[in-house]
Amino acid sequence: MNITVRFISAIAALMMCSTLALAQNNSIFTATYTTGFIDLDPSTAASSEIAVLANVYEPLVWWQPGENGSDATLEPGLATSWEASEDGLSWTFKLREGVTFHDGTPFTSEAVKFSIERTQRLEGASAWIWWAVESIETPDPLTAVFKLTDPSPIPLIASSAYCAWMISPMVGDKTGEWFNAGNVAGTGPFTIRSYKAGVQTILERHADYWGESPEGGIDIAVIDNVEDPVLREQRLLGGKSDWSEGLDTDNLAQIDENENVRIANFKAFQNFFGMYNVAKPPLDNIKVRQALSYAFPYDQMVNNIMSGQVTQARGIVPVGMPGHAADAMQFTQDIEKAKALLSDAGVEQDSLKLTITYTAGSPEPQKAAEIYKAALAQIGVELVLQPMAWEAQYELATSDPANAQDIFMMFWWPTYVTSLDFLSSLFRSEDDINYNLSYYKNADFDALVDKGADTMATDSASSVQAFEEASRLLAADAPAVFIYDQQNAYGVREDIKGYISNPAYSHVVFLNQISR
Repeated sequence: MNITVRFISAIAALMMCSTLALAQNNSIFTATYTTGFIDLDPSTAASSEIAVLANVYEPLVWWQPGENGSDATLEPGLATSWEASEDGLSWTFKLREGVTFHDGTPFTSEAVKFSIERTQRLEGASAWIWWAVESIETPDPLTAVFKLTDPSPIPLIASSAYCAWMISPMVGDKTGEWFNAGNVAGTGPFTIRSYKAGVQTILERHADYWGESPEGGIDIAVIDNVEDPVLREQRLLGGKSDWSEGLDTDNLAQIDENENVRIANFKAFQNFFGMYNVAKPPLDNIKVRQALSYAFPYDQMVNNIMSGQVTQARGIVPVGMPGHAADAMQFTQDIEKAKALLSDAGVEQDSLKLTITYTAGSPEPQKAAEIYKAALAQIGVELVLQPMAWEAQYELATSDPANAQDIFMMFWWPTYVTSLDFLSSLFRSEDDINYNLSYYKNADFDALVDKGADTMATDSASSVQAFEEASRLLAADAPAVFIYDQQNAYGVREDIKGYISNPAYSHVVFLNQISR
């Protein structure tokens, strides 16, 4: 055992001890996540922090998947009903009565106004969802009226997994630093007892929560961040964790055979891809990008590594979501074609060296990078693998593109359920880098995305058509290697009841729904 392994094992042992030290009873739930939570500010968080935020905060509206083939629905959250004006430029929300924030402040229309305006002002990565909101009026405490510059599907937007959480107005001008110290200002069923960034978050039930709780429900949730997939599996099988993401796909069948654990598979609007840095040569050359895309071993990834539990992606919008173009260009591995394209682009044999970054401790990206490295070697390209903590990977990518990675490998799930999020957040031109980490700029693509966005609320058919055209254009232009669309697989202890994954809020365990 080398020093690194001994260090990781020691950290894991300490985490297990701290978890067990809380208590050994049925009211404690333990969950293991692959990455740390870097931003607990509900106005700006845009990543895995949703695991915490969706239990501490609540939106006006919840998105719920359909059952047995039925359509998805929008369900009341902190709003009980909503109605649009005839011209589509105003939405009136009636609010739930008798709700208070964790700090005792009543939930009213002033809180709605404060929450949305704070999110707009801070301009976080997902604040774009409120682009059409010009103002919010508060005619009475239980009525909020959204005034828009353009028609927009505000109830759908209000169900967003990011930047749609209601926040106590008592927050005032407090910054993200206040939230990242473990402070809370929500209406949700849980509050934060303690928070150690990148290590552990402990949530406890809010005694004065306005809603109901299941019999035998959870009182305390311990969320541990564990990068090592082996340790995640050991914790689950050993009973130190009740739920885990990021389990090695090769081991899922074996884990499922354990009488105390089940593998729960759920539909997901999530995909996996590698974004090419088109801001620096030679990846600014479409032939080079196409060559790299033809080199990737899709069949090996989908059928061998992922055991056929995923489907090869066809562009950036996942299958099953309106705006997915079923006829978009789809690359297949063709080594000879890849060699020819590199030659046509003027790239000499064995002259190209690229760096790929991905999140350390996530087994799928690690394996994808390894087989990509072997495949690229066949066309004379050297690929340097650079696993990193998500925080460091993102920081590098949002610095100067000229000094950033060549390929940024990542997963994506939507801010709210719309193909606009995949198209706009990831590939629409940006002056300030958020998640367009290929640094892609294409005016024709931008125009199609904007056309789709502008007609979402008034002409859904035209909107979907524009998004499909944008998907086709993007797939052919190859600013990324589009690898697979996935379903989510989690390990869950058999005594956990009521657990269901909602694809609109990916990787969230809704603690108020589960029990033992």
